[in-house]
Amino acid sequence: MTPASARNPRGGAARNEVRRSEVPQWSRGSDGASARNPRGGAARDEVRRSEVPQWSRGGDGASARNLRRTERGAGTVLAMVVVLVVVAVLWAAGALAAGVTARRSAAAAADLAALAVAQNAAHGTVDPCSAGQRVADANGGQLVDCVVMGHDAEVVVEVAVADGPFAWVPDGRRRARAGPSRVVP
Repeated sequence: MTPASARNPRGGAARNEVRRSEVPQWSRGSDGASARNPRGGAARDEVRRSEVPQWSRGGDGASARNLRRTERGAGTVLAMVVVLVVVAVLWAAGALAAGVTARRSAAAAADLAALAVAQNAAHGTVDPCSAGQRVADANGGQLVDCVVMGHDAEVVVEVAVADGPFAWVPDGRRRARAGPSRVVP
């Protein structure tokens, strides 16, 4: 066996070696070999933490195995964050789709109601706006405003967003104008 100074210039055991005198007698058999380490000396698991030099445990005394234990579950947290982001994006897309659908329904109902009001005004009906109200109701809307100027009609129709998680989305409100065509000289 080489002297200690030949293995480690600072003296003492090399970094990965433990002196035989530092290993408790109970961990060695009568010939110095343990049941788990037939070459003699201490088995890797049998070395007490206090017998391992401080520089091999890290600055604060935590071993690499303990550091790995603190990272357990980090993948689960990351996966949950990803799932929450996906759910938030899908929810926002649903709210946007509900608003767009309400506005398009309101535009269609307003166009049809304006045509009905203009047609009834051209035929001389006493209350042409009541026809516009019926058409707006049939298309899922509510006639908010109706103005008749001669044979021209201008209406405002509002369609409510369906009740549920997107009830906070503003209702779709659209304006439409209809009347007979005019020939410009």
